[in-house]
Amino acid sequence: TFKPYGKHSSMPHFPKAEEFLTVISGRLKVSSGNRTCILNKGDTGRYRADQHHSIENLCGSESSAFLVVWFPK
Repeated sequence: TFKPYGKHSSMPHFPKAEEFLTVISGRLKVSSGNRTCILNKGDTGRYRADQHHSIENLCGSESSAFLVVWFPK
């Protein structure tokens, strides 16, 4: 759950790690490296997590999401 206009920034994870983010409610901006994407309710994004990445709530109310971090073998 993200507070209104809240942001979570993350350092790089292990090589080739990825994250899968599904928006349950609200609107989130995902940035990974030099790429950015806006996700709305019901959208799922997949992005590299082996570089700096962030998730930002673009709403004046709480947004929620389901996040899976995948670490390859």
